[in-house]
Amino acid sequence: MSLVKIKTNPEDLIFTFRLDDVRFSGFCSKAGRDSTGKCLECAAGWFGSNCDGLCNRNCLLDTLDGSNYGNLCNRSTGICLLGCKGQWYGNTCDMRCSSACDNGQDPGTGIIDKSCERNSGKCLYGCLRGYYGDNCLDRCSEGCKNELVADIGLIKRCNIETGECRNGCEPGWCGVRCDDKCGEHCRITFDTYYQKDIRKCECNNTKKCSFGCDSGWYGNNCECTQNGLNCDAKGCDKVTRRCIDCSDGFYGNECNNNCPSHCQSGKCKRDSGNCFSCFDGWYGSRCNCKGHCDLSQGPLGCSANGLCHDCELGWYGTDCLFRCKTSCGDWGCMRDTGICNKCADGFYGGDCSIKCPANCDVSGCRQNDGVCNQCKQGFFGDMCTDICPVHCDNSGCLKNSGFCIACNEGWTGNKCECLGNCSTEGCNIATGICLRCQSGLYGDHCNRNCPLHCSRGECRRYDGKCHSCDTGWFGELCDCKGHCKDETCDINGICSECKEGWYLEKCVTPCPTHCNASGCNRFDGFCRGCLPGWYGSKCECSGHCSTFGCDTTTGNCSACDNGWFGSKCVDKCPVNCLGIQCRRVDGFCSACELGWFGNECEHKCPENCLETMCNRNNGFCKTCKNGWFGYRCDQRCRGNCDVQGCDKITGLCLTCVTGWYGSDCNSQCPPHCDIQGCLKESGHCINCKNGWFGEQCKCSGWCDKTGCDSNGRCHVCKTGWFGNNCTRQCSDTCMASCQRVMGTCLGCQQGWYGDECKLRCPTNCQENTCDQMSGHCSKCESGWYGPRCKCIGYCSNGCDIGTGVCFNCSNGYHGETCLEKCPTNCDETGCSRGDGMCKSCVSGWYGNRCDCTGHCGPSRCNSEGQCYICKPGWHGTQCVTKCPKNCDSNGCKKGDGTCYICKSGWYGNKCRCSGHCKQNDNCDSSGICSDCANGWFGTSCTQKCHENCNVSSCARKTGFCEKCKLGWYGSNCSTSCNHNCDRSICEKNTGRCEHCRIGWFGKNCNKNCPSNCEELRCRRLNGTCLYCKSGWTGAQCQCRGQCADTGCDDTTGRCFNCMDGLYGTNCDIKCANHCQTCKRIDGICSKCETGRYGVNCELHCSAYCHDKVCEKTTGRCRACVVGRYGDFCNETCSEMCLNSSCDRLSGKCFSCIPGKYGDFCDNFCGDYCLNRTCSQSSGFCHACESGTYGETCNTTCSINCLTRDCLRNGTCAHGCRNGWQGRECVSRSTQLDEGSFRMLWLILGAVGALCLFMFTCAIILLLRRKHKNENQKEVPLTTNTPRSNLGTVMHSKDHNEPANNLTALLGGVAKPEDKYIEE
Repeated sequence: MSLVKIKTNPEDLIFTFRLDDVRFSGFCSKAGRDSTGKCLECAAGWFGSNCDGLCNRNCLLDTLDGSNYGNLCNRSTGICLLGCKGQWYGNTCDMRCSSACDNGQDPGTGIIDKSCERNSGKCLYGCLRGYYGDNCLDRCSEGCKNELVADIGLIKRCNIETGECRNGCEPGWCGVRCDDKCGEHCRITFDTYYQKDIRKCECNNTKKCSFGCDSGWYGNNCECTQNGLNCDAKGCDKVTRRCIDCSDGFYGNECNNNCPSHCQSGKCKRDSGNCFSCFDGWYGSRCNCKGHCDLSQGPLGCSANGLCHDCELGWYGTDCLFRCKTSCGDWGCMRDTGICNKCADGFYGGDCSIKCPANCDVSGCRQNDGVCNQCKQGFFGDMCTDICPVHCDNSGCLKNSGFCIACNEGWTGNKCECLGNCSTEGCNIATGICLRCQSGLYGDHCNRNCPLHCSRGECRRYDGKCHSCDTGWFGELCDCKGHCKDETCDINGICSECKEGWYLEKCVTPCPTHCNASGCNRFDGFCRGCLPGWYGSKCECSGHCSTFGCDTTTGNCSACDNGWFGSKCVDKCPVNCLGIQCRRVDGFCSACELGWFGNECEHKCPENCLETMCNRNNGFCKTCKNGWFGYRCDQRCRGNCDVQGCDKITGLCLTCVTGWYGSDCNSQCPPHCDIQGCLKESGHCINCKNGWFGEQCKCSGWCDKTGCDSNGRCHVCKTGWFGNNCTRQCSDTCMASCQRVMGTCLGCQQGWYGDECKLRCPTNCQENTCDQMSGHCSKCESGWYGPRCKCIGYCSNGCDIGTGVCFNCSNGYHGETCLEKCPTNCDETGCSRGDGMCKSCVSGWYGNRCDCTGHCGPSRCNSEGQCYICKPGWHGTQCVTKCPKNCDSNGCKKGDGTCYICKSGWYGNKCRCSGHCKQNDNCDSSGICSDCANGWFGTSCTQKCHENCNVSSCARKTGFCEKCKLGWYGSNCSTSCNHNCDRSICEKNTGRCEHCRIGWFGKNCNKNCPSNCEELRCRRLNGTCLYCKSGWTGAQCQCRGQCADTGCDDTTGRCFNCMDGLYGTNCDIKCANHCQTCKRIDGICSKCETGRYGVNCELHCSAYCHDKVCEKTTGRCRACVVGRYGDFCNETCSEMCLNSSCDRLSGKCFSCIPGKYGDFCDNFCGDYCLNRTCSQSSGFCHACESGTYGETCNTTCSINCLTRDCLRNGTCAHGCRNGWQGRECVSRSTQLDEGSFRMLWLILGAVGALCLFMFTCAIILLLRRKHKNENQKEVPLTTNTPRSNLGTVMHSKDHNEPANNLTALLGGVAKPEDKYIEE
């Protein structure tokens, strides 16, 4: 596939991509593309949905797929993932750090550059000298005084954060940053000290020109173009040429209007002419009223002679000079009498002087009689003196009745007096226990739900068991969906175990027809056992068929089960086939079990095969055990091979025992190798013994690769070693190696010097480097001097090299080391080196250290230079700090600079703010407040918030209230809440009531609660009553009596149906005892309580009825307890029934105990049934004991079966003994194999020898006839015709004596004590 190389930028890497990347558009990583050709991932350096956007070259480099490197960025946004290269910042690293950022070294990479913070661009290592601010974008003002900096010269220095000049201002400049220049029209004067023309001014709020104005200019600041304007000391604005502020007594744009005559000090606001404050006895914004007049109707509010038209809210009297009582609250009082218009919350009475009862809530009480509008939580009654019932929850109780609004968990009833969910019959007052539970609940406290599938949701109160189940559900708790064993199941209704004969999850499917009595598997329905003659997973075939079954016509299996072959799968596979699997046609094994080989896996693998694994066809081992080799692993490895042995084919060692090497491990390791020996291939030592070195450990030192001579001496030492034998190590501070003889370093590491580089360079050497021989510094760190950089401080003409002490200090410094600055106000002659006292002061400063300011008051300063009193306009300990510029002519306090009085239009302790700011001086440099004080808004915080704003706070831009006072809503809180809102509280934006007043409901509280609700209280959303008045029921209390869930007629209130246990026209009469439901007209019982029956439920159901449930009229049990049957469950099941369980009607056992069968389990299973178990219906054994077969296992397997085991039809399970054949091994075999022929010749030889022996014995008998009685009798040999071809036998009294082969050949009658010989 073609490749393309792309070079993104001259300094970037070259990227390589497949040509199809270009053809499909976009540059993909190794992950490739999806079916549409779109990249799954972008290659490093690219982004975008099509991977066709190039990441910014300033993103850090890395790789995504291990091959191509690139500038990594986010695929969607292009934002750099790993950060930016040095000098760049921003999400995509497209902005350069300020050129004024100082250099610094990255601790991770060691790179030195101008780095800045990734998001903000803030310089990480500070600013270059002469710059300030986070991003170092601001230059120190040109008005800052110059500072002498070593190695640089004169520069302007300022605080790196604030820009405040470090050494004060040049003449003609003002402000902490020296950026406020004196007016350009101030008269120029020649300064003899600075030797130049300067425009000087006073650096205070007036900036008054020190020597007057240029011709044609006026005012203190020389910015006015007219003379005689009514400006204050600040003069005119540079742009408009109008007064910055008016002088006292004037206001207006041109300062040509007189302030009202009753303004205090004659001062008023420039824009409106309103007074800042009035002379005593005068009120109003213009101080023209003689009382607290209502000014809301107009700015005057009073007549020409000062009498109020109306009083301001909260004042009364003819002149509105008397304040209303505090108990009138915000409602005010009558002007003539002072009587409250309305009492404040919490007071009542004619003069609102009486406090409402203590337990009234915040809505207070009625003004005329003090009855609480609402009670505090936990109280009720007119005066809220009664305590709510103890089990009401936190929402309390109804004010009038004391009924709980809601109960604590577990309690019910009007007053939460019942412990549990009681029916309408209530509970025992003394104990709180329910008389009856609500429908669907049970338990002592009626707090547990009946099982979900109980019929009609009803269950027994004491244990929660269902009376009956919904259709399709079973069990005591109706939680089972099928025929579960013991009627138990999980929470989903799934049986934990099925009853016998059923399967699947829900136990609703019967087992296959031909399964035997042991049933089938729960999950797949496979039979646990088949009826005789049937096979397969579901017993559908007459052979050992697999799960694919068989042909229903021929009975031939589609496939055989493991271990069987043949068309009907009735022949067993050889025993050593792997997994007992063989070819279906001829029974050849598909593969052998471990350790066997051959077609039928009849041969054992050689014993030295590893894990007895060998080739199936020839028996060759796959791998040998350690120590053996050869195809059959029958040859031993050579003696010096270690435990890993040798190559299986060649016999060559894989590894050698320690001390030997070579392909056959017959060579010894060099003598000076340590105990680990040497490498097998080369014989090189792994490690040497102490004092020996080199690959063969024959060198007596650390030699380099040229080795050593025959005496062990190195030709050349290895780097880092020296000495005659290269056994001494060079100093660890040598740069590389050292001279062989003396060990002198050929170079030192940084920071060290001397022959062996053991001496440290002087402390102040630049970059910690010095001359190796002398230790003299190459260069010194800034501020240090001399060969060893021992000279410190600002010296003017050098220092003593030994001590570092300057001969003379540079101008402006003093002290032994010339590191201490002279006092700030010393003039150019400096100060004394010893004590730092100024030789003379700059103009306006006094004292030994020139620290007594020229702005002291008449009493000047003390001996420490501190002023006793400052001149007006100055403050601070030394009176060198100007008062805030907006203080009026009275100045400020010496200690903290707080203005005595602010100029018109300025506010705060230091008159910095042009409006009513929060926290006094919290405003910016232009006077704009950061936040407005409560009750004010607007850009300058000079507009008042609406009177209905809560806590008088509102949005600064719009004046919209943040919160409203009680009873108001809207952006300006100018609209009153709906009168149906509880306590007049509504949502600020929509006016929607937070809660409705009693008697109202609905989204807007505009609907009446139903008339029969107790205290007219109902739920807001749907209007349903919390409680009903006596005699009424239903969600809206529209029903008369105890109606069922079907409700009642909305017009008449008559119930459609009564609640269980009640009858009558109004459903208010109780049914008979033990009657659960009765007929509405006559009260005749229609359903009894559990355990009862009869016309009036007066009779008890049988104790043996399941759950004591029986039919109402007859008393017949619906079901019996275990072990009982019959209509009334008064008959006992047979004790032979398994678990004493039998059929309800007939008493027949469902299952029998082991060893029994029959309807009533009164018959015994056959003696040879395996585990004495058999079919309950037929008595046929499920399986036979070893050696027997047949339906009842009463027939013995053929004696010629190889293992005496046979199948249920008598077929020998593992084949016949030698010499026998047929299904039951009862026919003799007609062929003799080679072994039999060999045996025959042996037998014939034995017979010949026996004849010779008998002949000899006959002669001996003749000779010893006289001793006949003393001789032992010979046991006679008998020969009979074999019976039933069962085999050949030999008789012997000693059963341990070997059988005689001749007798065995001739045959004999089989007897119990006979031994059988295989032929």
